[in-house]
Amino acid sequence: MLNQIKKFKDMKYFKIEEFRCKDGSVTPEEAKVNLTALVDKVLDPARERYGAKIQVNSGYRTEAYNKKVGGSLTSQHRCKGGSAAADICAVHSDFGCMKDWKAANLAIAKAIVAGGQWDQMILYPTFVHVSWKRNGVNRGEILRKVGSGYSPVSVKEVLNA
Repeated sequence: MLNQIKKFKDMKYFKIEEFRCKDGSVTPEEAKVNLTALVDKVLDPARERYGAKIQVNSGYRTEAYNKKVGGSLTSQHRCKGGSAAADICAVHSDFGCMKDWKAANLAIAKAIVAGGQWDQMILYPTFVHVSWKRNGVNRGEILRKVGSGYSPVSVKEVLNA
């Protein structure tokens, strides 16, 4: 347990508190372990390549909060079964308008792709959803939110955008 607590404090660019559920709930230990793996494998390396601050909009979600925000019943934001997810974006103070945020969020997506490690990435107009599985195979899936659905996106499309 002490090694896990130390690990939570050893994140290079993020703090475990940034991933706390917006309803104020205490983050369970399993979720902390899974979120730490997401940061270690995906977010810290992406932040290093991106070269600027990344904001966490949403990390761990309780079942009730996930339902409240319309999250999937199988959402990786629930941080169960070795999975974790975060919705991230460029820090707003670094970019003046939504157009710039979109470009910055695409740069974050490129930084994630360049690292080659993620389970699912969804490109939304104002943020990037990214997940990681500690257990099992990470799919390397990329989707774009389009209307009420999702459209597949290739790695090449992200890198060439």
